[in-house]
Amino acid sequence: INSLPDNSMSCVALSFRSRLLSKALPTAAPRVIFRFLTSSTVCLQPKIPSRIKAFGIPLSKVMSAAASETRMGEGVSATPALPGQLFAPSADRNKQHIANVLAEKLPADSPLQLLEVASGTGQHVALLAKTFPKWQFTPSDVLEDHITSIRAYTVAESLGNVAEPLVLDATAHSTWPLRPETFDVVLNINMIHISPFAACQGLVAGAARLLRVGGHLIFYGPFKMHGVISPESNIAFDQSLRSRNEEWGLRDVDDVTAIANPLGLTLVHEVPMPSNNFMLFFRKS
Repeated sequence: INSLPDNSMSCVALSFRSRLLSKALPTAAPRVIFRFLTSSTVCLQPKIPSRIKAFGIPLSKVMSAAASETRMGEGVSATPALPGQLFAPSADRNKQHIANVLAEKLPADSPLQLLEVASGTGQHVALLAKTFPKWQFTPSDVLEDHITSIRAYTVAESLGNVAEPLVLDATAHSTWPLRPETFDVVLNINMIHISPFAACQGLVAGAARLLRVGGHLIFYGPFKMHGVISPESNIAFDQSLRSRNEEWGLRDVDDVTAIANPLGLTLVHEVPMPSNNFMLFFRKS
């Protein structure tokens, strides 16, 4: 029934489908639920949160899966190298560009401690750990399948400078099991535009607490640059995100700076990146 266009379904068919899904969806994997609820054939409420609520499904789990789906652009797929290892095409494309900028802006030969918040599949930390063998990396994510994938990449690459991945929620930085002023870098890639602004606020506050003086909070992703979104593709992307969830969207660098400055974090670098992205470096004073 779900494969038919909505306008070809009778009221009886739609009612039957709704009753059927109300029983099936609550037991499905969150990522499957998100993919279904964002499909054009779902004839329920126009907004995703309303659709989820209609079936009595925990919103937080599905939106975490939604973040995973959107963060990786084309989505995440399994790769056969090791069980649990995931592959994101967008991460594969941007990881070397990110490594190049880090090599330019940070001392590669110093024993830096780096925390990555929202590590995703683990592709970034795997490349960075090989590129910067003197750095120590602590990856993290909020999704269990990502934690598993990070471990798989660490094993596959025999990375001795990558710690056990942590389960960290950016909106609950006060619960992070980490000591203050123990990191030189906090890195966040493609997260804050596909999560509530509270996640950005929590990330900045957590970084301010964990960074040593002189350390950097580094963002990578698409941004509204001082009130302007460009080019047209980023405008369309921002509109698409907001249509899926009104709490998502490209963040204005000025808004991020406004929450960072009172916490002792100063914007020192705005680095243009391929595909209309930026890397932002905030230094702890």
